[in-house]
Amino acid sequence: MFLGAAIGAILALGAGAAHAWFGRNRQNRSLAATVVLWSIFGAVVGGMVGSRLSATTRYREAMSRFTPVTSTGQFDELVLRSDVPVLVDFHTPGCVYCKKLAPTLGKLADAYKGRVRFVSVDGSRLGELVQRYGVTGYPTVLVFVEGQVKAGWSGVTEESVFREALDAMLHEPRPTNGKKGKGRR
Repeated sequence: MFLGAAIGAILALGAGAAHAWFGRNRQNRSLAATVVLWSIFGAVVGGMVGSRLSATTRYREAMSRFTPVTSTGQFDELVLRSDVPVLVDFHTPGCVYCKKLAPTLGKLADAYKGRVRFVSVDGSRLGELVQRYGVTGYPTVLVFVEGQVKAGWSGVTEESVFREALDAMLHEPRPTNGKKGKGRR
């Protein structure tokens, strides 16, 4: 975010100087005041752009740990016939909440690597799976064991809630920390 703000400030600094230099300064501000105002504007816009790019990068990094499902046949093979529990993330490309949840799911994928399979389903491309499992909002996360849905959540959910469910399915003891989340099923 800082880099985006710095780049925005530098670009706006140049725009402010040009604006003042070529006589477009109708408020009778000094050249220095115009440049400072444009720099502030550029820093704000640059910060917004920088944070947006940063969120997209975190989303892509987290989702790189998931196997993307591109067909119902592939879903049946990877999820329904799996010999390990499978966490399925139903999402859409423009979903803000999906991008917010992705880093949490990425941490889980790292923590449970080899014990739980992580797959992602683009709900805008695989409507048949969305209907089959009653997905009504995004993100929706379902956990399958032996081809059956054993747990599910809709919306942004705390990491501890997912860990508690996965540990129970893997029959691993989990210390309680008093945090509660909202489960769907």
